[in-house]
Amino acid sequence: MPNRFNKGPEIYSPNELRVEYSRSERLGMSSFTDGRSGSSRKVSLKMLMLDLLLLCIIGGVIYPFIITRNKTGKIEGVQCDLSLRSLDDELYVSVLLQNKEDGLSSRPVGIEILVNGHSVQKINDLSPLPGETRTFRYRLKRENEKISIRSIISIGESKIELNAVSQVPK
Repeated sequence: MPNRFNKGPEIYSPNELRVEYSRSERLGMSSFTDGRSGSSRKVSLKMLMLDLLLLCIIGGVIYPFIITRNKTGKIEGVQCDLSLRSLDDELYVSVLLQNKEDGLSSRPVGIEILVNGHSVQKINDLSPLPGETRTFRYRLKRENEKISIRSIISIGESKIELNAVSQVPK
């Protein structure tokens, strides 16, 4: 067997055919790819744009609904609703309790309203009679800041917490 130096991209075996390539064929061969083609780059860019669109949809549309999902709830058959209304420099907080037509009779209810984590009002009253609605209101002086309102409602042994956030007025 003759002593042979590796001359490049050729196949050589003493028992098989010997294939040699011309210089132009060897220069045309490469063990490395040129990278992605132009069409695959366009597909990658489209996927990136779709991902960004999905993030914008989640952040702009779905997320606000998740944040405000605690404005309503039901406890012991009584529908509870927390609402905020801002006029000039005052913020109006309303807690609405609505007993359905076939609901239980009036029972003691406790409502605690917290503003930015501090308790500002506690109410002990009776829940509305079947088919009736009762509204509890609170008014506070508004400053130029974001205000977090929590309302803890308890009827009997059950409790529910409703949350809302008032944005800075423009």
